[in-house]
Formats: sequence, C-alpha cells, structure tokens
Amino acid sequence: MHEYDPPAVEFQRPTETELDALRQWMKDDDMERSKAKEKKGSVYIPANRDSEQLPDWFRNTADRMERNDEALYVLFLYGAYPKYGMVVPPLVPHVEPLFHLYLEYARGARIWSRIWSQTADRKCIELFPEGSVEEFLRTSAGQILVFISFFGEREGVPLLRRYRSGLMRKEQVELIRMAVDRMVVHLRRLLRRCLDDRGQRFCSGWTTKELQTSYHATCRIAFHLLTRLLLHREFRSERLEVLILKYTHEEGCNDDILKGILEADEKRGKLLGLLREGTIAMVRGKGPSSKFVWVKPVPGLEDVDLNYYLSKRGLRDGLPVHPDKILSEEQWVAMQSKLYPSR
Repeated sequence: MHEYDPPAVEFQRPTETELDALRQWMKDDDMERSKAKEKKGSVYIPANRDSEQLPDWFRNTADRMERNDEALYVLFLYGAYPKYGMVVPPLVPHVEPLFHLYLEYARGARIWSRIWSQTADRKCIELFPEGSVEEFLRTSAGQILVFISFFGEREGVPLLRRYRSGLMRKEQVELIRMAVDRMVVHLRRLLRRCLDDRGQRFCSGWTTKELQTSYHATCRIAFHLLTRLLLHREFRSERLEVLILKYTHEEGCNDDILKGILEADEKRGKLLGLLREGTIAMVRGKGPSSKFVWVKPVPGLEDVDLNYYLSKRGLRDGLPVHPDKILSEEQWVAMQSKLYPSR
C-alpha cells in the first residue's frame, strides 16, 4: 500500500465565482505586502483564505505548504488576470495536469516530513538529516509552477501570438499534450518513490542527489522538446509534426532509437559543459571551417566525435566557447608540441 495516493489531492477547474474570489484575494494580499514593507519591523501576514467563495484546494492548506504564487498561476492558466498573461486556450486542458502535479508535490513535502519523523530510526536520521527530501519536494513544486508559464507568451516562444494569428495546428497541440503527459507520469512516479516504504529506502542508500538527477533529467527532456522544437518561434514544419505523431502512434515504436536520442542529448550536455570550462578547444581552420579538439581528454569521452556533437550550427545558436580556447591552427600545433614533445 502506498503511503501517498495522488487522487487525495483534488483539483477542479475553478468557476467564474472562484476566479473572481482569487483575484480579490490577490489584491488583498498585495495590500498586506505593501503594509508590511511600509511599516518598519512589520511582519507580512497572508490575506485571509477562509472565504467560502475561494476554491477548496486553495483554502485547504493542512496537508501542503503555503504558496501565495499558486493563485497567480491559476489566474494565468485560465486567462483571468490579463496583465499577467494567459495560457493558450487549446492547451489549457493539457496544462491543467501540471498544476495538479504541483499540488501533489507540495502536499508530498508535508507528508514526507511527517513520515520521516515518525518512522525513521535515529541512525537513519543522522545519516540523512530531516528536511533534505522535504526541501527537494518544495523546490520541485515551485519549478513545476514556473513550467506552466511556457505555454503562454515568453521571449522566444510567441505561442499566444501564433494562436491569435490562426497558426497553431492540431498536430502541434497533440504533441504538446503528449510531452506534458509523459512528464507528469515520470514526475508522479518519482514522487511515489520518495514516499514509499515510509522513507526507509533513503536509509539503504537512495539519496537526495539521485532524486534531483532523476527529476532534472525528466524536466530537461521536456524543456528541450518544448522550447527547442514544438514551441520555438522558427518551428513551422507541419510535415515533421505529422511524421512524429505517426511514429509515436505506431505499434512497436523502437525504444532503442528513443534511448539513443536521450543518451546523445546527455552526452552533448556533458560536452557543452567541458567546452565552457575550456577542456575542449575550437580550432579555426582556413576559411569558414573549424574543428573541436581536446585540450585535456576526459576518460570515457576521449573517443567521442566532438565535431558531431558540437557542430558549427551549434555555434550560430550561441554555443558557449571558453574565450581562451578559440585557437588558430598554428596555436593548436604549438600547444600540441608542448603537450606531446616526443611527437
């Protein structure tokens, strides 16, 4: 039996009355913040949440942390506060699961704290101090909220303008839905792992670092898919959208191909980091040609085709190169002779 049951957090689309109440609550809360700033030594106290016109999930904070910005994101989600923008209408039902997931992570932080204090033995508590996983869940909840903003109007992602111009295709909406659904499934599974077995798995070596790695890997994949492809201002290929949809709907979708794509993305991320640090240099050849070379090879990556992962196209897209590691051919030959004098 799982300690955590996602359906226990109920989120329903707010009615117009509830949205009006949320707007009023935000105005009252802004006034309280202003008063606290104006009066020296004054403590900010959130506006009252007891109004029966407010949504139940907003009033009930017994099992989750207080987050005043959740009201802002709900108003943004439903376009109920124009000055804060809005999610593109066709995407609203596909983005709602992200807000539900936020509530689950926020509630999970409180549940973790309670389970940990009641069940973990003293040695385990000393090994993994209370609050580390709780803090991870709190931070993750906030990041999920911010992710919602990608489906409105952002720099480089003019989604709302595209929608209003009639340029948003049903294939694009379907691909976005699939990307969000997959992200929610993975992050919900990770949350279950956090709260299963009354926290004892952390005593046997499953650490907060592993949690963070799994979480960020899932978010990075979704982020890249959305911002670099599906939501990017230059993405206009209806043919590619149809092709991707056809591939994902086919039986026997090749998992090896998908695995290879993920591994290549992870490897490219590592190489980008090494390029920033200066472990990899870019050698400018004659004319427009250039190549990437190791200044100091990294074990396990020395045989990687650097020019494949760090192409010149990537440089045009703002690929970060350490300023001291953009070399001419002559400089590279001189460096090689110093590194390998016997050659």
